[in-house]
Amino acid sequence: MIFKRLAIGWPSLLSLLLVLAGGGITAGCATYTETSRSLQERLVAGEPEQALQILEKRVGGREDRVLYLLNKGMLLRLAGDFAASNQVLEEAKELIDRLVVISISEQTAALSVNDAKRSYIGDPYERILLHLYKTLNYLALADYVAARVEILQADLALGQLSEQERKLGAEGIMRYLSGLVFEQTGERSDALIAYRKAFAAYHSTGGAAAVPRSLQLDLLRLARRQGLDDEVRRYRDLFGVESLPDDRTRQGRGEVTVILGTGLAPVRQEQSINVLAGSNARWYRVATPFYPPRRAAPEVEIRVVANDEEVMAVLGEDLDNLARRALEAAMPGITGRALARLVVKGSAIREVEKNDQLLGIMANIAAVASERADTRSWVTLPARLHFARLYLPPGRYEIRVEWLGSGGRVLMSRVYQGVEVQPEGVVYIQDHWIGPWAVERG
Repeated sequence: MIFKRLAIGWPSLLSLLLVLAGGGITAGCATYTETSRSLQERLVAGEPEQALQILEKRVGGREDRVLYLLNKGMLLRLAGDFAASNQVLEEAKELIDRLVVISISEQTAALSVNDAKRSYIGDPYERILLHLYKTLNYLALADYVAARVEILQADLALGQLSEQERKLGAEGIMRYLSGLVFEQTGERSDALIAYRKAFAAYHSTGGAAAVPRSLQLDLLRLARRQGLDDEVRRYRDLFGVESLPDDRTRQGRGEVTVILGTGLAPVRQEQSINVLAGSNARWYRVATPFYPPRRAAPEVEIRVVANDEEVMAVLGEDLDNLARRALEAAMPGITGRALARLVVKGSAIREVEKNDQLLGIMANIAAVASERADTRSWVTLPARLHFARLYLPPGRYEIRVEWLGSGGRVLMSRVYQGVEVQPEGVVYIQDHWIGPWAVERG
C-alpha cells in the first residue's frame, strides 16, 4: 500500500493526523496569511520595529526557520540596521544551502499531512534576491569589497539553477546590479559581461521592450568604449538608439545611483475543494495556494531631481509579477502532491475503518482538517524595484525623489540632504515607499 511504501503505518499516520487536527499545524497554516497581513500593515504604517515584534512572537517551527530569517533580515534593513540585516540573511543563506536536498522524512510528511511540513527554502527568485539585498546592504555600509564578493556568490547561485528556474530567478536585476558594482570597482570588462547577461535575462522574458532603458545605454556605452563596433550596431538597431552615450560626458563627474522599492509583495492565500463522496460518505479536501488579483494601486513613475538635472527611474524588476509566475510554475507539483495525499490519507482511513468504524470517522475528520495549503512566502519584499543613475559634477547636493501618479501628480516625495559627490565616485541612495494601498484586505 502507498502509506507502507512511504514507511509510515496507519496507526502512526492516524496519531499524527489527530494531533495536527487538534490544533498543531492546522492553526499555524490557518493564520500564516493573517501573520503576513499583520506584518504588512505595520510596514504601511511606517513601523518596521513593530513588525519585527510581531514576527518574533510568531517564529514558527523548524520548517519555517528560513522564512523567519528572510523576513527578519528585510525588517532590519527597513529599520536601517544594514549590518544586522546581513547577519540574519547570511544565516538564511547558509541554512538554505543545507536544506536544498530535502530529507526523506520531510517528503513523507508532505505526502501524508501537507506541504507546510517541508522546510521552506524559498522560490528561485527569493533565493537570488537574498544575494541582491545582501549586496545592497553592503553598498549602504560602503563595504564595496564585500559587495563584490556577494555578487560573485550570486553568480554561483544562478549557475546552479535550471534554465526555467533562472527565468523565475530575478536574474535580470541581479546581473544589472553586478554590472554596477563591477563598474564602480573599475572592472569594466566584467561590468560589460554582467550587463550582457542582464540583457539576455530581461530579453528572454519579455523581448527588447523588457530591457530597462538605462541598461540599454550602459551596454552601448561600454561596448563603444571597448571598441566593439559590431556589438554597438546590433544594440543600436535593437533598441532604436540614434545618439550614442559618450563616456566623456562623465569624466570628472560622480555618480548617484538610486535604488527604490515600491509597494509590498503579494500575500498567498488558500483555496480549497471539499467533497462528500463514496459509499461510506467520506469527506475529501484538496487545498492549494493562490495569489488574489493585483492590488488596486496607481501606476507610479519615479523622478529623481538634483539641482537642474533630473532623470526618470526605470523598472528593474516587477517582483509582484515574478511571485505570481513562480507560483504558477510550481502549481503542477503542488497539485500533484495534494492529489497524492488524498490517496495516502484515504488508504489510511480504510485501514482504520476495518478495525473501528468510529475511529475511521475520526481519521477522516483529521485528514480533512490537516489538509492545508502552504501559503508561506517572503512578504516583506517590495512589489517592484526601480533604478536611476545621475552623473553630477563634484559637490554637495539635495537629491529629491518623487513618486508620480497619473498626470504627473506627486504622490510622495523624499529629500536627501547633503549628498556628497566625489569625482569618479559613486553614492548610493536606497529607499522603499510602500504606499497606503499595499495591504490586502479581507
